[in-house]
Amino acid sequence: MVDMDIEATAGAGTPALQAPENAHHGTARNSEQGPPIRLTELPQMEPGLRNRHPAGQPTRDVVNDGTAENSQGPPEPTSDGPQTPDTPRFASLVRTGSKGLQTLITTGSWSTQSPEELKQLNEARGFNKLKNDRVEDFEAGYPQLAAFVNSDDTFANYRRFGRLSSRILLHMQNDLYELEKKLDALDRQDAQDDIMKYRLKGYENFVGWDGKHQELRAEIQKKYLEYDGQAEVLLKDASLRTLEKAPVRNHIANFTWMHNEKPLNAEKREFMNNADDFVSISRHTERRFEDFIESWLDSKDPNFFVKRFLKTAEERRKTDSEYVDHYSKSRLALLAIVLQVLVVAVLFLVPVFILFLVPTNRAVMAVTASVFVLAFTVAISFMTGAKIQEIFFGTAAYAAVIIMFLGNINQSGPVQTA
Repeated sequence: MVDMDIEATAGAGTPALQAPENAHHGTARNSEQGPPIRLTELPQMEPGLRNRHPAGQPTRDVVNDGTAENSQGPPEPTSDGPQTPDTPRFASLVRTGSKGLQTLITTGSWSTQSPEELKQLNEARGFNKLKNDRVEDFEAGYPQLAAFVNSDDTFANYRRFGRLSSRILLHMQNDLYELEKKLDALDRQDAQDDIMKYRLKGYENFVGWDGKHQELRAEIQKKYLEYDGQAEVLLKDASLRTLEKAPVRNHIANFTWMHNEKPLNAEKREFMNNADDFVSISRHTERRFEDFIESWLDSKDPNFFVKRFLKTAEERRKTDSEYVDHYSKSRLALLAIVLQVLVVAVLFLVPVFILFLVPTNRAVMAVTASVFVLAFTVAISFMTGAKIQEIFFGTAAYAAVIIMFLGNINQSGPVQTA
């Protein structure tokens, strides 16, 4: 093949190709107006412009003077700046979001309808007939006390009467022990007698034989059957001891309500004085962080925004007392999860920022890593109530991450020496 200068051949007499009328780039109409234009010298497309309209029509037309005119159709976005959003639509979205958030706080469910609209809708569907127990709706006395205790798991605390069950079992145990001693003494007496020793081997009705041994065994059997009946007391006491002890905060809540409302006379309220004998039917080790949040909220104003968020309309209807707080379990669990995630994120990110951004020597880096590993261990054990092996594995994983980051820092640059 013979190499040939295409441009020279075109200038020697070959007519130049005419640019189409709707070309995207302004080119020369013929070769007489100047030297041919290389492809690499063509002007680049302006930022923000598209070659063609989405419908397939060209967006710019080239006229005879080489200038571009906009074709008919909607204007294309330019690089001068972002277009302003549709203001009415944006305002509508803001109003919808604010209304839904307000409904979430007041009713506990996301909705773009106002509380009045939701009330009318519930009445139309018959939901207004659903009943929630209200403490003040019951008669004063045991009925109202039972309604209060049942209103929240926090108040479900009862005495296990451990001292009484122990007393019953101890007396029965001692009675059987006395009979056991009598039987042992009779066995030793028979063993020393040349005739009665045969009774220990099962012989009966021989010369000199008496029924003392048989009578004592019958008495022991009767007493043991009574003790076997008391075994139910033993089992019940064992099952009650497996329940968690009522937290001091929960017992104080019950004691304060009974002292203020006085549903029972003073003598009937004295059972509340034995604070260390109360057990709770709800498992507080599984919701330790939630209990911490509730304890923190005890000292806050009733209109505190966190309290308002945790109280749904259903919870507010349970009582009229301003000194009793009923919190939504789902919202309280959600708040606890969010706070726990934040704590874990802080424990992961803060040491990274400190070790990466602050120039320190190796000793300070080691101390910083040790402090945050210890803080992570304490936080996990406090917030989750995890078992020892779970805490061990979690701490090992956290320490591995910190050590790996320290290794990357040492490889990336010099570290100040002490």
